Order: sequence, then C-alpha cells, then structure tokens
Amino acid sequence: MEFLHLKLRAESLAIGERIKKRTFRPCLETLPSSVISGAWAEYFPGAAITGVGFLNKESYEKTYFVHSPREYVTNSSSLPITVEYLTPRPGWAYIEGDVYCPAVDGSADLASHLPFDIHLGGLRYKGFGRCHISLDGVLAQSLTRGCFRGRIRETEVDLFDVKVRFPRYGYLFEPDPSNRGLGQYRRAIFEGSLVEAPLFMISEEYFYE
Repeated sequence: MEFLHLKLRAESLAIGERIKKRTFRPCLETLPSSVISGAWAEYFPGAAITGVGFLNKESYEKTYFVHSPREYVTNSSSLPITVEYLTPRPGWAYIEGDVYCPAVDGSADLASHLPFDIHLGGLRYKGFGRCHISLDGVLAQSLTRGCFRGRIRETEVDLFDVKVRFPRYGYLFEPDPSNRGLGQYRRAIFEGSLVEAPLFMISEEYFYE
C-alpha cells in the first residue's frame, strides 16, 4: 500500500487530551487521525482524506499555558485551566514531524495544493497550531508486526492497512459531516496495541506469538 509522506513544521502545538471538569490538560505527542482528518476537512470541504502524524522528539519540549475561558454572555471567566503544549526545543526553529496519508481517492487533490500552511489542534485564537506542510514523496511499506505508535479510528484500520491482533482501545472525536460543530466520539486503536502495520506506524517490533 502507498502513502503520501508529508513533512510538518510547527511553531507550537496544543493537541490536548479532553478530560471533562479538569483544570489541567495534557498534550499528546502524536497527531491522531481525528486531528489530521479534521484539518483536511476544514481546508478541503467535502474531501474525505485522513492521515496520522508523528513528531520528532528531538525538536520539541513541553511547557505550560494558563488561561481562563471567558463566558461572553455573563461577562465572567471560569476557573483557570493549565494547558500543556509543545514548543521548539532550543536550537530548533520549529517542531518537526511526519504525516502519512493513504494514497486513495482525494489524496491527489491534497498533493496538488502542497505546500501550504494550516492550523492543527487547539487554542488557535491564542496563536497556537500554525503549521507548514510540504510533500516529501510517496512511501510504500510492507507490514511489520509490533506495537502501534499512533491513534486511528477503528473504522480507518483498513485505510491504513492495519491488522489489529490485540487492541488497546480509546476514543477519538468524529465531526458530523453536515455540521462541523457537532459530532460524537468513536472507538479507536491507541498506542500499545499489537498490530501488523506499515513500519512507520510501529514503535517496537514484536517477534513472539
């Protein structure tokens, strides 16, 4: 199976875990399919394009941003929330990473517009998430057995040519196609699942039965 291999450069990223009624939101260090497909849908309305991303650990470090979401109707602020986010490590101009999109219908439209700038993740109104995306090439890989290193919806495993052996489940948001402001959480395959998948999606190979 073939994948578009895209290079990502980001000024900052806040890909937060959504935990209700918490005043601390940790930041993911991978780019789930929900984040990538959501960005593509925003910039290419009507195109069903998915993807998954992985960041270069050497290029970033974690820090914190504290803010109080404001209710404009009541003109009041909620309790302060501490948000963990990623910023370039000293010596690096950007956070760097790789994004992989299955080379299926719709991907050609994406490739024809590269390079371009998009926004990923949360806190965009605070200046977070600006990214530059460029095409690195087309990648073809055979399946390797090992520990999964990303997060994709269960309905997307065939698109990524992933064979799930022992899953570790979680949930990722899926917006309503007719109303981007609505949606629901769908079951997803998370890090640590034992799978057969293209090598770029494997954190550690597994050779035992």
